[in-house]
Amino acid sequence: MQKLFLAVLLCLISLPSFAAETKESAYDRVTRTGTIRCGYFVWAPYFSVDMETGKKSGAYYDIIEQLGKVLNLKIEWSYEYTLGQQVEALRTGKVDALCADGSFTRSAMPYVTYSEPYMFLLGYVYGAKESPRARNFETLNNEKTRFTLIDGDGSAEYVQMYFPKAQLLSMPSTSDPSQLALNIVTGKADAMFNDPVTFAYYREEDRAKMVRVSDKPVAILPLNMSVAKGESDLLDMLNQGIDLMNDTGMLDKILDQYDPSGELLKRPQKRYR
Repeated sequence: MQKLFLAVLLCLISLPSFAAETKESAYDRVTRTGTIRCGYFVWAPYFSVDMETGKKSGAYYDIIEQLGKVLNLKIEWSYEYTLGQQVEALRTGKVDALCADGSFTRSAMPYVTYSEPYMFLLGYVYGAKESPRARNFETLNNEKTRFTLIDGDGSAEYVQMYFPKAQLLSMPSTSDPSQLALNIVTGKADAMFNDPVTFAYYREEDRAKMVRVSDKPVAILPLNMSVAKGESDLLDMLNQGIDLMNDTGMLDKILDQYDPSGELLKRPQKRYR
């Protein structure tokens, strides 16, 4: 009886470690189900959702849908996360990958691994035309200057890097990106860090009240997918698909629909010459 008791006890003790060893990886789940559960955030015009029909559209939506076809996998847009919650979405297994992420949020880097970029965004500083502080970088770096931003967006790090003296007018992570422009045109803020594609999406009357302060981009921001640390097999598969799309011109074909000139949405460099 004593031997039986010890055997049962040893089995019970080993159960947690056995469960940990047999936990299904995201890669195994994706290949088993034939589906990638994508985490996404809405940021028009890169990713939009029609409120009446639920139809999704945008540059990165089209790219990831095409990636699914290349990999012979279904893309399931399963979880909309707010900025700043992307790591938690991966950690808790709500998604297999974040399908539009960027290696420009330093606080997330210890917890995720990024894929090859599938496009690059140009980051500029835009300011209010009537603001005396939105003349150049020197006048913007002022204790009275107010930069508007959204919690969880990587732009906060660039503002603090280039304009450490400026104040931050921060909005909740659930805020619509159009609120950034509204804060400037209504005088609540002097400037923002943004890209020209998003800027062009704002209302014409709002754009007329703003000016691009920097002649050159403050930063060139990669748009990638990301997976949880340790998911090397899933990352390899995604990279193979992105590389194939870039090599064969699939990426160019999609991005040409949104930016035929190639001046606003920068394409990844080709692996061949």
